[in-house]
Amino acid sequence: MKRLLLLVLLLYGCATTAPPESDLQLPELVSQVPLPAPSRLLQGRPLKLELKIHVADDGSVREATFISSSGDHEWDSSALEKVRQWRFSPALHGGKPVSIWIRQSIVLQFSDQLIMSLAEIRCTQSWRADSVYAALQAGAEFAELARRFSEASSAHTGGLVGEVDIRSYPQLIQEELKDLKPGEFTAPIRVGAMYVILRRMPDGK
Repeated sequence: MKRLLLLVLLLYGCATTAPPESDLQLPELVSQVPLPAPSRLLQGRPLKLELKIHVADDGSVREATFISSSGDHEWDSSALEKVRQWRFSPALHGGKPVSIWIRQSIVLQFSDQLIMSLAEIRCTQSWRADSVYAALQAGAEFAELARRFSEASSAHTGGLVGEVDIRSYPQLIQEELKDLKPGEFTAPIRVGAMYVILRRMPDGK
């Protein structure tokens, strides 16, 4: 059965709803919840929508509204409830987190649900993530490095996240994960203010 896959398109990056200031760093999508299945009214045609999203200074979504409606009020309402569960890296103004309204374009496509068992190592500094990645390439154990260097809450479990629908990740990470074979890991990927290395766990683990 096909399920709805949400692709977040940053054709020109996300944009503020007001002229941006020179020292403003815009938020980046960190995790997303797939939108609900399309109604009969929406099936059979591509759907591109524009959103206004109020990202709080902790990266949570405070409010979201459609600039352009899908044409189905009930679906729009359900979709916005999902959008409010998204997470962003906070916008930074002068190096400090701030809340901000942004515009976001989305395109809906169909895809099979794709579940993977994953482990992660998250670092706030790129040089540390690069060092961990070099150690992994040299044969170091992923779980041990996660316990020592990961700054995620999963560090105490050796980085184990468990089974994840990879559609919850931004599109860049989805593409990296699709190419992974069991036991393989990604190079460091910048996600907001973090650098993440993901490993696809071997089958049965």
